[in-house]
Amino acid sequence: MPGIDLGRIERHWKDILRIIGSIHTGAVRAHDVIRMLSHDGRPTPLGDAIAHYGRIAKTLHILRMADEPGYRRQIKAQANLQVSGMLGGPRAVDVVLALRSARAGGVLVGGCESACGFDQLGAVGGGGEAEA
Repeated sequence: MPGIDLGRIERHWKDILRIIGSIHTGAVRAHDVIRMLSHDGRPTPLGDAIAHYGRIAKTLHILRMADEPGYRRQIKAQANLQVSGMLGGPRAVDVVLALRSARAGGVLVGGCESACGFDQLGAVGGGGEAEA
């Protein structure tokens, strides 16, 4: 598996922030951005930079799962809600788990500043612990 290329992320950082802001404000639909980030089935340089940024989130989540018993219990409890059907089926649970994991890991638009060295990230959204 390829490593995380912080230089690639840094080169495209302004464009990444522009895309995030555009989606957040509703100026562009996420579906259109996804189509824009690849050409002939291959990611564009910007799409590749976003993929590298996503690897940071995945790595932080895996490390947190390995290191924090409380976090593992939280994820297990959320997964158990899917089994009992309390959240409206697997699709809703997948979205909730992904968002909570990303927020708790500090990787949803705001919070990865220290790990990435990008202090302006906090201007677009919130990081920190997810609400229960």
